[in-house]
Amino acid sequence: MVWHFKPFSFLAEYKPIFSGINYASLNILTILAIFMIGLELGKINGEKNLFRGLLALICFISVTPTTIELMVNGDMQKVTDVIARQFTDTKSLFLGIFISIPGYWYQAAIKERSFVADLDEEYK
Repeated sequence: MVWHFKPFSFLAEYKPIFSGINYASLNILTILAIFMIGLELGKINGEKNLFRGLLALICFISVTPTTIELMVNGDMQKVTDVIARQFTDTKSLFLGIFISIPGYWYQAAIKERSFVADLDEEYK
C-alpha cells in the first residue's frame, strides 16, 4: 500500500527536476571525493600541485565503463563516451577510493625512478 501526503502531492509533477538536482548534487560528490583523496595523498607526501587529484580521477575513469545500452523506440542502442549514472553513485565511491590509492603509488614509483633527465646537473 502506498501512502500519499495530500498537501505535498503536487510535488509529484516535479519528480524529473528533483531527480536531476539529486544527481547533480549527490552523485557528483563521488567524483569530487576521488579527486580530493588524490589531493590529500599528495599533500601527505609534500606535493603542492593538483596532479595527484587529477591522476586519481583519471585512474577512476579508466576503469569505469563508458558504453551503455539504452532502449530507444523499442531497439537497444549503444551510447558511447559517457559515464553511466550507476558508476557515480555512492556504491562507486568505494571503487574510487581503492583506485586512487594505486594511482598514487604508481606516480610515486615514477617519481622515484625519475624518468625525466635532470637538466640542471648536465649543464653545470
